[in-house]
Amino acid sequence: MLWLTEGKAVIDVIDDKWKTDVETFDVSNIFVTKIGHMADQPHQFFTNWFVRHDYCIQFVVKGKGEYFVNNQLYELKKNTLFLLPKDKYHYYKSDENDPYEYYWIHFKGLGFENFLKSINLSEEFPILFDVYNPNIEKCFKDLIEIFQSGGNEYSNLLVMSKSYALLYEIATTVKDAKQTSLKTFNPSVNLAIDYIKEHFKENVTLDVLAEVAHVNKCYLVDIFKRSTGVSPIKYLIQYRISHACQLLKKNMTVTEICFESGFNELTNFLVRFKQFTGTTPSKYRKFLNYATR
Repeated sequence: MLWLTEGKAVIDVIDDKWKTDVETFDVSNIFVTKIGHMADQPHQFFTNWFVRHDYCIQFVVKGKGEYFVNNQLYELKKNTLFLLPKDKYHYYKSDENDPYEYYWIHFKGLGFENFLKSINLSEEFPILFDVYNPNIEKCFKDLIEIFQSGGNEYSNLLVMSKSYALLYEIATTVKDAKQTSLKTFNPSVNLAIDYIKEHFKENVTLDVLAEVAHVNKCYLVDIFKRSTGVSPIKYLIQYRISHACQLLKKNMTVTEICFESGFNELTNFLVRFKQFTGTTPSKYRKFLNYATR
């Protein structure tokens, strides 16, 4: 520090014990694109199999539901926080009798990807259970209040400030949250799912799955649908389509991908692909190429 006394410059050396080295990751490139609140619903809601172009975080505050991504099904309940990754097909739905209520926020930018890495949240590990932190819901409410109030020309600064506060609350809670817990299925359902994952390229039929699961076909369909929300054959098709989506990132023809994904007829593959994704394999590949530029 430098100041003047009796016309002379005097230098005072301040003890630097208050200083410390800080290691941080780059979170400068973070943008909020959407935010919302799905209030308590009297009826069940669900999404179609779809893909988004940014990241989304949902935080469940009430009720139950299910989330399917990366060929895995997860159970949603109160205090569950989960990631909907960009450029990855997924779907989620609420419980028929106890629809879940949740807050959600969309992010994009390299800074947010760095944040996800720092807390080990990814498409492979997209969900956190038992996230007990009331400040997370409070941050969501504060953000929504900012948007609802209309704000002013400087409101974006306040939005980013509250968004960073939200990410801070999430990060400091991660160490106490459970990051595993795939939905626990009936043992027969697990046997059928394991078989599908190992043999989806083969001619898998309901008869084969029932035999593997050691139950009759009608019972398998019943318990499988109650566990996953879909029939065994629909789950098989979803798994094949998800695999095809991954192969579209490679230099393979659509016909090659069709057979490599377990389909034995191109027309059927094209119909199924559009049914589950809403687009054609060629257009999906163009989207992937555009998204990775």
